[in-house]
Amino acid sequence: MRRTYPACDDAKMSPVTSAAPGGVQPGAEAFSSDGGPVGVLVCHGFTGSPRTIRPWAEHLAAAGYTVRAPRLPGHGTSWQDLARTGWQDWYGEVERAFGGLAAKCEQVFVTGLSMGACLAFRLAQAKGGAVSGIVVVNPSLAPDTRLFLLAPVLKHVIPSLRGIAGDIMKPGGDEGGYGRVPVRAAATLPALWKLTAQHLAEVTQPVLVYRSTVDHVVGPASMAVLKAALPNAEVRPLPNSYHVATLDNDAPTIFAGTVEFIREHATTAHGSPEKRVLRTAVVTNGDVPETPAGGDATGGDEAAWLDLIARFDAPAPGADGTTPWPEREDLAGPVHVTPIAPEALPREPPANPSGLPEHLWPRRQVPPDRRDARQAANPGASDLDEEHYVPPPPPPLPKLDPVTKGAWLALFGGPFYLLIATAVGWSIPGLAAFLAVAAFIGGFAVLVLRMDSGGPRDSGPDDGAVV
Repeated sequence: MRRTYPACDDAKMSPVTSAAPGGVQPGAEAFSSDGGPVGVLVCHGFTGSPRTIRPWAEHLAAAGYTVRAPRLPGHGTSWQDLARTGWQDWYGEVERAFGGLAAKCEQVFVTGLSMGACLAFRLAQAKGGAVSGIVVVNPSLAPDTRLFLLAPVLKHVIPSLRGIAGDIMKPGGDEGGYGRVPVRAAATLPALWKLTAQHLAEVTQPVLVYRSTVDHVVGPASMAVLKAALPNAEVRPLPNSYHVATLDNDAPTIFAGTVEFIREHATTAHGSPEKRVLRTAVVTNGDVPETPAGGDATGGDEAAWLDLIARFDAPAPGADGTTPWPEREDLAGPVHVTPIAPEALPREPPANPSGLPEHLWPRRQVPPDRRDARQAANPGASDLDEEHYVPPPPPPLPKLDPVTKGAWLALFGGPFYLLIATAVGWSIPGLAAFLAVAAFIGGFAVLVLRMDSGGPRDSGPDDGAVV
């Protein structure tokens, strides 16, 4: 039986020697290539590097696109560097690279692998129409294990966890990942997943999803989130690849499909190197420019389009050559405007808008004897505050005695020890397991026995409310 890994990241890679402090591993450098007016941003995954998506980026560059594949902070160097970063840092780098592409290109498409796909969706949510389309491979959008719920606590106890070998079906495939996964950095992933999933239904751009039939890294939870939010997204299976499909057997299918997707959804005249560039002309005075002699014929469709542009702002002439007045603008009859005298304008509302006598206006009257006594005690009080109920101050919270503190510690300490030991893979002696279970049961029993089940001491014989 194949081992299934519960985590949801790209940490499941064959370990390699980390780069020198401050250095970048060979092949993990950012990728950049200038091409046509259509840009493509390619995002790698958690603990990965541009090495995992470099062939993808190179194929897009060879197709004539302007391509950027940034190296996310803390990636491609050492896991200690990654431990000092979080999802905000990774998204910030992706956003910066997108800004550079948007300033240079007429259109920008965003692609991503695993967590890079999650960053691509988040970028599309934030940038809206500035993103023309999205292509993702094995997107990571949700945790596949409840251990992530303990990550905020584990990061203070365990600095890193062991990495797992690369999830690539192709023999000899190597993505060059870290040998350790920093828990502190992984603890920021749930916040990214939650934020992206909450707004995933707001993505209106065209979406193409590639999903490996067998993936030991990203489980079914992510695809369930995606299908629930984007039921119309196109999903294409990858039967011959595992998680890192961009380095696997189905990589050519992904690369060719991405180019086809961009060509289909690019609206600029230069969206595809194979598209014919339409003739552009300046239309003045409503005249349609003619095709230059010896020039490339534009065809009937383009001529009709240019004619429509030339007459867009021209008014429609009537039978006598004049512009008719739209009948919908005609009024049924003459309109008389009566000026309003200043004294008829609304004023401040009266103190008693009902018009009732003052003694009938709904205001609780306080008996004179009670009013005099109250005003003598508090001259600044108002009659309207007479019937206002002021609840007594709440009793102070009970203080925990040493026995109760010990019971709470035993109640949570025992299960927490077993959970941590299981997650890390520690060997749990039989006596330690027995003591942990006994501490839980004993703490629970002590807390139940010390619960005060009696009623309030100052309550009446009917235990009713005290007013």
